[in-house]
Amino acid sequence: IRPMGGNNDNHSEGNKAQISEEKDNSFNFGLMGKCVTHLVLFIWVHIFVFWVIPNHANKDNFHFPECQSLHRHQGICAESNSNVFLLWFYLLYCIYFLLSAAQIRYGWPQSVMTGLTTTANQTNKLISTVFYSLPFVWELQAIACWLWTRTSFDIFQWIKFEEIHSSLFIAKCNAKAKILYPVGTENPLSVKRLMGGCGLFILILLIVGPIVLFSTLNPLS
Repeated sequence: IRPMGGNNDNHSEGNKAQISEEKDNSFNFGLMGKCVTHLVLFIWVHIFVFWVIPNHANKDNFHFPECQSLHRHQGICAESNSNVFLLWFYLLYCIYFLLSAAQIRYGWPQSVMTGLTTTANQTNKLISTVFYSLPFVWELQAIACWLWTRTSFDIFQWIKFEEIHSSLFIAKCNAKAKILYPVGTENPLSVKRLMGGCGLFILILLIVGPIVLFSTLNPLS
């Protein structure tokens, strides 16, 4: 006699095995694509640096793609080791190839916590507030994250999710700042005068300013 939950246990174990197999296949496919991209780019950079650029420069100068012995003795040949900018270009790509090979060899983390919203403090709050205030920059970042993240959200749900995340981060920073003061502490009068007074003055100026500007009280009207 089998227990009542035997089929459910077998079904759940089968689902876990299927999910694990799908993750392994997805990882192997991504690793294979990374290896192919690394190999193709490695071959292309070496052909470009040591064959295309020197031959193109020699053809423009001497009408021959290959450097002649006379020009080589005179030191006027276009060679890869004589172009400082080309050497720096090749050095940067060598660093990239080294990091890419290490990534292929040792793998990469599945999730990395980076960004300003990982640590709640007043500095990150100020930078985040400025970042959120820039026109279309936050929307560009949200759409780019949605584009490269595996998720079941559509783009509108993702943008709403990003809005909730940013609001919670600002609220967390404000809550950390309030910890320094006892619960129920009254706001200082100087803070009220500075923030409330300036805000009230700006609002009154925005409301009354256009009326005064187009009224008979304005000597220029």
